[in-house]
Amino acid sequence: MERLDPADGRRLLSLGCDLVWATTWMADANEIVAPRLGLPQLPIVPFSDDDEPERGLHWKTRGLTAWAGSRPFVWLDDEVTDADRRWIRAHHRPPPPTTRPPLAHHPLTIRPPRWCTASTLSPG
Repeated sequence: MERLDPADGRRLLSLGCDLVWATTWMADANEIVAPRLGLPQLPIVPFSDDDEPERGLHWKTRGLTAWAGSRPFVWLDDEVTDADRRWIRAHHRPPPPTTRPPLAHHPLTIRPPRWCTASTLSPG
């Protein structure tokens, strides 16, 4: 937790998109992480405990894609793989989302890189 940087929260807020938590932290993300990043309370993407991931897919892939519906989305995660990207391209239309791992070494510290601009995000 000591690696959380409030500047990351400001960077995320400046992206001009809807921010949500998609994490096993669930409500704890709003209670513990959000204040340290200077983020407001954010919606939490619900995941089903019964949803068994397909072989090779991250457990969030299908749930996030279903949650997004036909909206574009950016998924910042340190566990996204090429298998997830292929599955999303095949099952999410239109347009395919952008999935990228965060550049920082800690999964909770996100520094949006150059590719992460307002044009790649769903308007908030």
